Amino acid sequence: MKVIKWLDRHLEELLLAVLLIAITIVMVVQIIMRYVFQNSLTWAEELSCILLVWSGFLSVSYTLRRNTAMRLTMLVAAFPRLVRNAVLLLTQILVMVFFGLLTTYSLALLSNTQQITPALGLPMVYVYASVLIGCALSTIRAAQNVFRIIRHFKTGDEFHWDPSQEEASMEKGGENEC
Repeated sequence: MKVIKWLDRHLEELLLAVLLIAITIVMVVQIIMRYVFQNSLTWAEELSCILLVWSGFLSVSYTLRRNTAMRLTMLVAAFPRLVRNAVLLLTQILVMVFFGLLTTYSLALLSNTQQITPALGLPMVYVYASVLIGCALSTIRAAQNVFRIIRHFKTGDEFHWDPSQEEASMEKGGENEC
């Protein structure tokens, strides 16, 4: 159970860190090969781009998990507490539906692609899978946010989700929020 809780809190962070390290290693090797050995790798740039695409789609779910997406709060802050929570709930439901639809359409994209990458000869399915996995994780994270907001509706509290406070309460042995 501890592993599942840890993955819930840190999955995207771990994957993004691994991808960043991989991009860095590939590009450093490419630079060394090009300038020291006068022979560049034909696949390094393509692999770095693929890893960057994966990072982009995974970072969306990380942003949803940490609740750090850009948003306009001035208008929402002017509403009464109940309306503010309702707007937050509606927003997260729309985000969940949006990423759920993208997940569905990305499945269709994966089933219809026959392309391969030019330098690596890698099937594009591996690249397009980043859309599926990133959107599926984003759907899950948005659903978790919906449940957090609903819980605040039930208790009558105003929803102020500060990820650092949530992480601290979980580290102290508090309940998992979802």
